[in-house]
Amino acid sequence: MTSTVAWSLLWVVYPSLPYFGNALMYATEPWSGSYELRPTLYTTAHTTHSTKPDMKFLQVNDGSGLLNDSGSFVTYLDEDTKAFSVVVETLTFSFELGKTLTDGADAAPSLRAYRTRIKDDLFETGGYMVDMGKISPDKNSVYSIDLGVDEMWTLTTMDTTQHDSQFGETVLTPPESGRFPMPYKYSFDEPPPNAFGETAADGVASAQYWSDQAGVFAIENGRLVQQVPERPVEWSPEDAPSSVIGDVNTTDYEVKVKFQLNEDEVPEDAYVFAGVRVDNWNPNALVRPSGFLLTVYPNLGKWRLWAGMRLLSWGAVEFEDPFAEHEIVVRAVGDEVFGFINGEQVVDKKWKDWIRGDFTKGLAAIGSGWHRAAFDDFEINAV
Repeated sequence: MTSTVAWSLLWVVYPSLPYFGNALMYATEPWSGSYELRPTLYTTAHTTHSTKPDMKFLQVNDGSGLLNDSGSFVTYLDEDTKAFSVVVETLTFSFELGKTLTDGADAAPSLRAYRTRIKDDLFETGGYMVDMGKISPDKNSVYSIDLGVDEMWTLTTMDTTQHDSQFGETVLTPPESGRFPMPYKYSFDEPPPNAFGETAADGVASAQYWSDQAGVFAIENGRLVQQVPERPVEWSPEDAPSSVIGDVNTTDYEVKVKFQLNEDEVPEDAYVFAGVRVDNWNPNALVRPSGFLLTVYPNLGKWRLWAGMRLLSWGAVEFEDPFAEHEIVVRAVGDEVFGFINGEQVVDKKWKDWIRGDFTKGLAAIGSGWHRAAFDDFEINAV
């Protein structure tokens, strides 16, 4: 391996969102601190654990090569000290590898061996970077090991003592996984500190556990504010600014949130929404999240209940002052969805009578049109 590609070193994204994965580690539960070491990490470590930048990569048929077209071995050599490492990987066949690696030297060294065994794309218990002890050559300076299916081995003369300590109990025993804390309440009064324990001097900061899918949501003056005032030049089409939070497996719960629009900052058809059971959506098309979204148009005096792209219910609502602070509550229980605006119930719908699809679990969400919108006193409550 001369390079490896991963989108992220650490993947901190809710599992139901698009393009999930492709990182050395997963950490999708910041509230529990749990994390998962992925196969890519150990695939990379088989090389980085026992090599250094100035080592020479030996060419095919001169220290590196293929294993009957179903695997490979790569040798790295320190030309100054003559230390070397061999990284071997198999695919679908088992082999017995016997290889002369020292050009018949009189005193061929023993090799420290590490093995990772993969089964069904998941690591077996204790199957990653296992210290297999030392392998000694025979009298002809030939090293032999038995290779199973889907294995990686590193054989090295390098001193890996320092690296070995990084694969100890502390690293390989993450905190236990835990469900999202409920009930969850956030008033946005105090921005959370950053990774260095510092609070932004201007009071503007990202909100803890929230994951923006379009637009930018940041704490500002004690509220969570959608900051993007107009549709930008996009990487891919986006329906509207939105941010999600919660546990992808939560089923029956309600979301409650207050919102306010500034008359000088929004168009006449400005809107906001709150959502439950948001599962996923296609980020490359103008589609809404796959969940129940209660959308309110204060200036137009109307509301809409969407189930993904399907308009499930609609109606009128009177706002004495469209630009005062208002409240949305959307609740899902079994096959029913309920909606409230300023305490008045506007939705009571058995959604299975009207739509097909899996709207049984998912994240909570808030969002707006392409304009500024302020949110406050957000809650998620089990029902």
